[in-house]
Amino acid sequence: IKSGLKDAKALDKDPEVVLEAEVSEADGEVTWLKDGKPIPKKLLDSGKVQIIADGKKRKLKIKDLDKDDAGEYTLKTNDGTSSAKLGVEDRPVKIKSGLKDVKALDKDPEVVLEAEVSEADGEVTWLKDGKPIPKKLLDSGKVQIIADGKKRKLKIKDLDKDDAGEYTLKT
Repeated sequence: IKSGLKDAKALDKDPEVVLEAEVSEADGEVTWLKDGKPIPKKLLDSGKVQIIADGKKRKLKIKDLDKDDAGEYTLKTNDGTSSAKLGVEDRPVKIKSGLKDVKALDKDPEVVLEAEVSEADGEVTWLKDGKPIPKKLLDSGKVQIIADGKKRKLKIKDLDKDDAGEYTLKT
């Protein structure tokens, strides 16, 4: 192996990442491993993972990244090995359209606060006056947290004065 693999980082849902090394012989045979085991045939057959020989370069292309792709990849030749770690991190979630102020009356049946985020599966936290929404309000059904595609909604039912406050959506 003339030049070894280098560690790489990617984001969940990235289109692809390529791990590359250079071997001493253009026709040199290599084996690729992930976490010490051969790359599963089903990943190769589906095209999710491609093994490429380009002259003396050996490449492993991984498409449509997800968290399962993270791990240690190894290129093995008859006279050596090279390994690199691939980290796959969550794609950052951004707020695309924020919350708007809402006025409601005591005894209104419900109010819905709504925002839009950049990722349909993005994790968010709802706060009231800077603190997480109490679990007892969620368990009772008085407050519902709804994820609908990229929309994030907080539904508060049977309003009373205790519901007044500043609500925040945090990514």
